[in-house]
Amino acid sequence: MAYPAVRHALFAVALVLPGAGAARSQVVPACRFSADIVAAADLLLVDPRIERRFWRDRTSTDAAFLKIRYAGLDRRQAASLIDDLRRRSTPPQRIEELRLAHALPAERAALLGGPQDISVDPMLAPSAFRAAMLDDDGERFFAAVIRNAAPLQTLILADTTQVRLARSLADLDETTKQRIAGRAEAAGFWRLSLELLATAPDPSGWLAALKRSPIAPANAAKLAELFAPLWRGSATLNPRPYRLDGLPPELREAAATLDGRRSQASDRIDSITTLVRLAPRAQFLMTLLNQTGSLALGSDVAEPLVRDIRAGRIDPAKDDDALQILVFSGVDRVLGRAQAASQLSGFASAPGGGLSETALMRLERTVARQALRPYLAGDRPALPERPLPLSTNFDWDAWSRTAQTLRTGGPIPATSQSIAADLMEAAGRYPEALLAWRDVGDRETGRAGTHALMLTLDQRCAQLMSPPMPLQEPVYRFEPR
Repeated sequence: MAYPAVRHALFAVALVLPGAGAARSQVVPACRFSADIVAAADLLLVDPRIERRFWRDRTSTDAAFLKIRYAGLDRRQAASLIDDLRRRSTPPQRIEELRLAHALPAERAALLGGPQDISVDPMLAPSAFRAAMLDDDGERFFAAVIRNAAPLQTLILADTTQVRLARSLADLDETTKQRIAGRAEAAGFWRLSLELLATAPDPSGWLAALKRSPIAPANAAKLAELFAPLWRGSATLNPRPYRLDGLPPELREAAATLDGRRSQASDRIDSITTLVRLAPRAQFLMTLLNQTGSLALGSDVAEPLVRDIRAGRIDPAKDDDALQILVFSGVDRVLGRAQAASQLSGFASAPGGGLSETALMRLERTVARQALRPYLAGDRPALPERPLPLSTNFDWDAWSRTAQTLRTGGPIPATSQSIAADLMEAAGRYPEALLAWRDVGDRETGRAGTHALMLTLDQRCAQLMSPPMPLQEPVYRFEPR
């Protein structure tokens, strides 16, 4: 396939934005990748018609959400898109959640407060719950839950459910979170209220609510136990997030108790935790730490990268490939090549890889495409040598041949389409990369690559798919209407 001949075709599709209409989503700030994001969404929104048993469409709902936001679809157009997806023989996962998040407040109110006490179960999806909270600080939602408490008691009162819902609100402004926490407390949902207050920069509100709750600590030891997840950053991945001298006296004492129990390993573990908060795709370091117990992964790999990110020398969104290579090289150096390859090939890749891709496969792809990028761009006359971190099983010859073909403008064999997509993505040739992902023989692999590229570009634009808290599921955000 000669990609330059069709280079602008995908842009033409992406730039056909909808006509004027009322109730548009808030305009996403201008970004030079917006057209590519919409183009990727359009490819994912084509019904793949994969009939494989147990197949699930995990990408179309994300694509619909980003199409609505980046293309500025009005309410009618967005609702039509969502309804079309709901009518598919295999509806995408989370499509009902997107429908409820996009609905007008009156539509959610009807679901919550209808004359037949409609079950609120559909509203327990994080995006829908978040939208209901923003409608009226949760007044209708909590009233409906109380009305339906008997059939829903097991589900809605479960601590895990309340924690999950609270975390979907973690990025709201503090005043809004305090109001919602107050309504949750009044309705008897203590865990939701406490989890929400725990995300504030000042834990005083959390402490006051804790003392009013049924789990009020009886002594200082119990308070330290309850404060430990906040102080250690268990959910936020932000260890010791408060200034010690700014804490209320009781929490200052609890923090001192917890610090007294810190082991020598704590700082190294905290470095890995902090790196993952700043660069979520480094999550595999946490897995490696659990599997190997090597604290040098914190001191020798994570800690220097945290310093570079905080100093502005590395931008995790813009320099993701470079950051991944630095982490990979550090792991290779600390564990040794054989152990690094063995460990990384033993667990699945972080989000963004193919469905059957291991962490090692994803990292090796990253190394290869960055090594070949200068050659593909014409900045160096000859192909580079095989990069050292690549394992013996990596087909460097196939990658080199594909880079040569792309540089000369020749047709890409069907078996090399995914390699071509990777190389063109690294070169910033996103329309061509998307067409290559479209033409990958295995449709699921092609969709996974398209989805990963779409999310990568969103991170470099409005970051609409960034979760409210680290390592949580993204929520579909719409402005209060």
